[in-house]
Amino acid sequence: MDGAVGLHQIEARYPALLFKQQLVDLTEKVYGMISDKLKKELNPLLELCIQFADSAWVALRHIRQAVDFLVISLKPIRTWEEIRTDVCPALTLQQLERVVGMYWDDFMSSMKATLREESNSVSSFSVLLDDDSSIPFSLEDIARSMPNIEDTSDYDLLPFIRENQSFAFLLQ
Repeated sequence: MDGAVGLHQIEARYPALLFKQQLVDLTEKVYGMISDKLKKELNPLLELCIQFADSAWVALRHIRQAVDFLVISLKPIRTWEEIRTDVCPALTLQQLERVVGMYWDDFMSSMKATLREESNSVSSFSVLLDDDSSIPFSLEDIARSMPNIEDTSDYDLLPFIRENQSFAFLLQ
């Protein structure tokens, strides 16, 4: 050993093997130190991420249950109690009503579309089609189609009304 520099004398016959062994030892030591340091620094952040994901999962429970209802099969044969307790237990009655209403609206609109497609070839009336509040005829048409009622002042309808029990409410 040279005292001034502090290095060990290495025999020339094993220098490559010794260098390789020292390099492996140094690499393992440095890797261990870096790994421990990273784990120590990242563990609190990882725990926060897991807690946040868990709280988000709980917060989205209502949405998940509403979607579960919309995608379940055989909706028409499910009972209200089954939907309320099994499929969507976290939803309130108002939320369930809205979700079921959305399903019913989708169901009705798809049924109306199918009926419209089928009725293109055959003219038919369907109760499921949208209501049309417009009147296709005028009041003058109605007045013309009604029979002319003569003046009834000449007739005494009162004895007829008194005799018939169906009109008793008029006499009270």
